[in-house]
Amino acid sequence: MNNYYENIVGAFDDWANTYEQEAEEKLKLRGYSYDELGKYIADKFMPINSESIKVLELGTGTGLLGLNVVKNSKCKLMLTGIDISQNMLEHAKKKGIYGSLECINSELIGSIGEFDYIYSAFMLHSVLDQENLLKSLYQIVCKNSRVIIIDLVPDLALLGNAYDFESHSRKYEHGAPSNYHDNKSMIKLLNESDFDIIEIKRFGINKDFNHIAYVLQK
Repeated sequence: MNNYYENIVGAFDDWANTYEQEAEEKLKLRGYSYDELGKYIADKFMPINSESIKVLELGTGTGLLGLNVVKNSKCKLMLTGIDISQNMLEHAKKKGIYGSLECINSELIGSIGEFDYIYSAFMLHSVLDQENLLKSLYQIVCKNSRVIIIDLVPDLALLGNAYDFESHSRKYEHGAPSNYHDNKSMIKLLNESDFDIIEIKRFGINKDFNHIAYVLQK
């Protein structure tokens, strides 16, 4: 593991005990909730010809989002979660909603099987090689299925091109290194993958960093 990911592990292991309370408060201040976010994701799941659908959550964290996805889903889910932080996963395990939890780097997901749907929230900006991750997601999601990516997206018109993202990380993410895209470059990144972008949605009030969902179709 290189220093980039070692620093991420250290930051999120350190954050695990207070993450859930802080994350819920941040969404509340923006005017929405994890329940709304979970419902948005769950509403993208379409029933298939089986008793349940296989879903992968990237960047599981403490399982806060997964709990709300399961609660709002009209389908029975076989939910797998992965996270780079073992401390985060210990909290997620207590939720009792995951069939499997894996402590791995998200860039190494090519060997964990095939899924009907994949989602993540607030983790893509922590991934160093995002192009490779998107290639892996395309390989492991079923044809005609969807990947839902929600992330923290900076508004450079407000922040300026010289903004110090490391200071933001130190203040809000326990110093975890980051690889942010503004909305324009995020769309470019996704368009250069094999996926089609079928929906873009912003959550909560507009700020210098916004919460934006990108729904991708294979």
